[in-house]
Amino acid sequence: MIIKVTFIFTLIALQNIFLINPVLSAQKYIEVDKIVAIVETRSITKLELDKKKEKIEKALSQQGKGIPTDKEITKLSIDQLITEKLVIEYALMQGISISGEQLNNVLKSIAKSNNLSSEEFIKEIEKDGSSYSDFREDIRIQLLFDQIKKRVISANLKISEFEIDNYIELQKERTPTKYNYSHIFIEYIKDNVDVDVDVEKTNIKLKKVINQLKENNFDEVAIDYSDGPMAKKGGLMGSKIIDEIPDIFIESLKSMKVGGISLSLIHI
Repeated sequence: MIIKVTFIFTLIALQNIFLINPVLSAQKYIEVDKIVAIVETRSITKLELDKKKEKIEKALSQQGKGIPTDKEITKLSIDQLITEKLVIEYALMQGISISGEQLNNVLKSIAKSNNLSSEEFIKEIEKDGSSYSDFREDIRIQLLFDQIKKRVISANLKISEFEIDNYIELQKERTPTKYNYSHIFIEYIKDNVDVDVDVEKTNIKLKKVINQLKENNFDEVAIDYSDGPMAKKGGLMGSKIIDEIPDIFIESLKSMKVGGISLSLIHI
């Protein structure tokens, strides 16, 4: 869209120009308002500019910021008004509108978020001299702006399958998958150091552990039966990336679901 902004002179109303009364004929023109800019097919009047300047000054004052010069505030105000006029013009061309019901729902939501009724909300807006109708119009323009952004973004956003896959792989590299896993270690049972492994006793303990896992929580079974160094912590090995995990666990971990238990590492 080509932005067309034109600055023009004072708009005046001709009055009493043909009256013979010399007192009245001395005042031929009465200033009604000024058009300070034209944006596409819409005009910006001095009244609108003054309101915008007042609003900006009030906002800056409430935020505790220093008030810029009148020239700076005027430029800022005109820039904002031009943007608003362009938003309204574009919305009209694209058939985008905000219904009264939509606007009322948003205003009710704002009031509710501030724990105010609709009547209390209006009074709160107007207590410092602000106009509720102006506030309502500001919200309408903001809603229009949001609708336009959504439409423009959705119309121009085209993502290929390759880009999606590439993004996923990139995220994997930046934030590698971590596995928070626990382990029950059953040591071969020996009657004493010099005696061979008692396979039968080891198998009995192993089968008992498997049965316990069917009825109890993993960490409880680990505390009661695990011979590993992390037994007191329920066998918890902690959150680790794949490079920090012993090779013997990797394939099982990759195939497991969250909260699952694998018996694939059992060797009797």
